[in-house]
Amino acid sequence: MCGSPEDELNWFSVVLMGESHNAMQAEKLTTITTVKEHKQENGEFKMVSLVKTLKTRFELLSRVIPLTVAFITAKIVFHSLGWEPFTAGLMPLFVAALTGIVFLLGFILAGVFSDYKESEKIPGEIVGSLNAIWHEAYMLIKASGSSAGDELQKKVLDFIDMVNPEFLINKNGKLLELVDSFSDDFIRMDKEAPVPIVVRLRNEQNNLMKLLIRIKVIRDTSFGYSAQLAASLMVFLFALSLLLLRIEPFAEGLFNTSLFVFILVSIIFIIRDTDNPFEYEEDHTGIDEVSFDVLYDFKERILRMKI
Repeated sequence: MCGSPEDELNWFSVVLMGESHNAMQAEKLTTITTVKEHKQENGEFKMVSLVKTLKTRFELLSRVIPLTVAFITAKIVFHSLGWEPFTAGLMPLFVAALTGIVFLLGFILAGVFSDYKESEKIPGEIVGSLNAIWHEAYMLIKASGSSAGDELQKKVLDFIDMVNPEFLINKNGKLLELVDSFSDDFIRMDKEAPVPIVVRLRNEQNNLMKLLIRIKVIRDTSFGYSAQLAASLMVFLFALSLLLLRIEPFAEGLFNTSLFVFILVSIIFIIRDTDNPFEYEEDHTGIDEVSFDVLYDFKERILRMKI
């Protein structure tokens, strides 16, 4: 190519600007495609989640009703065969036993629900920490083009993708290791970002670690296991005693005893389900597990920010 040095310099500048523009367009197209794929996956996830929700809404009834029907059948058989040695004179004793059982179940429920209410806050707090880390990395990238900030953003996305399959279902330590690896990016940021920003990032990292450990402790610890076992045994013996109790008229007695069994068994199952609010399994979800949908909503929002 012939021409003055100024013309050659201008030509190279135009070429470089064109390549830079093409690279930006390619990156933007890739990000848009990623968002579209995520929206499609998220839509499929929400459809599956809806089906699971409808299924789990009635899971408690699907477990309690068969037991109640079995009790009704057994009661009819016992009455037909005359296997009801307990008379109505023992009714005050049954009332006292029922009062004690209800008191114990209420005590267990109070402890279980206190942990459950705390667990409901954890996903939102995780999103808060991830949001702070993401935006600090985002501003650092905009200000200085930090490669450490870009790597940190990728790890935030990896964190969201690993919560359900690795931490909640497989119950391994890969997610904790990922949070620990944030420190490597913070070390590189020490030379690029003001000290207060790095300190804040480290605080959010510590908060994430505490929240994950909190989930692990709640998941691995059963509140009042011995009390739950005792309550279950008491409900079983109480239902067995009702089978042996003769109440006249029979139809009225059958209805009342079946109602007692239905209520007590329902409470037992509710205690067992809410005792572990992070009971995630690959092909099964608990009735009252804590939802992490806010994490996926956050991922969709930050992916849109990159467009």
